[in-house]
Amino acid sequence: MTSTRQLGINYQNWIESWLLEKFPGAAVHNLKPFATKITCFACKGNGCGKCKGKGDIFISQRQDLFGCVDIVAVLPKDCGRPLFIQATLHTGLGKKLKDLSAVPWDFLHVHVQIWHKRSDGVTIIHKVYNHEGVLAYRKIGEIFRRKYTKTNDQAK
Repeated sequence: MTSTRQLGINYQNWIESWLLEKFPGAAVHNLKPFATKITCFACKGNGCGKCKGKGDIFISQRQDLFGCVDIVAVLPKDCGRPLFIQATLHTGLGKKLKDLSAVPWDFLHVHVQIWHKRSDGVTIIHKVYNHEGVLAYRKIGEIFRRKYTKTNDQAK
């Protein structure tokens, strides 16, 4: 069985590959977590109860930008405006929006999106915007079987 962390990493990799496929010339940076091997301090690598006799411990280090952004992309069609993506497999987007609210975004110069993969394999893309001083989001499109379908996007 695949861990939820690995599912998230796989989803981030999928987003990166989709962006590079659909926008040739794009620059995409995937900020996925990675494991670091450290020597057990208790036994100095000789094996003990804390490291379960292995001598080495692997720790996961998160690489999220600002604690909430998983992918940063610059697409040729946007004249260099960076796109910040929060990728999620969870249904509760309120927590993701709260995390994004901790950053003072300048929406004149950046795009911020939440990409939400549903259990049926459809990815919903939500645009994050400032609504009367509070961050909000709305659906702007979806991807199904690598095909993007745009939703009517009212000007904001």
